[in-house]
Amino acid sequence: MIPRVGKSASDVPMETQLLLVEAREESALETEFSSDSEATEEVNASYILFLPVLDGAFRATLQGTALNELQFCVESG
Repeated sequence: MIPRVGKSASDVPMETQLLLVEAREESALETEFSSDSEATEEVNASYILFLPVLDGAFRATLQGTALNELQFCVESG
């Protein structure tokens, strides 16, 4: 396994066995000391771990598509 970094689902290569995603939610918070045109940006980050599993004759992997989608690929022997 080789670590890779990307910014979209299309960057996820075929046969990916583990994927850690940082999901950010940006919000503009106004403080009582700031004017209407000034806003303090706060970024809330959550981390999501995708770990496809295998059981018996079944195995699962992840892959990105050209349409920027994430696919779970499940195979049976």
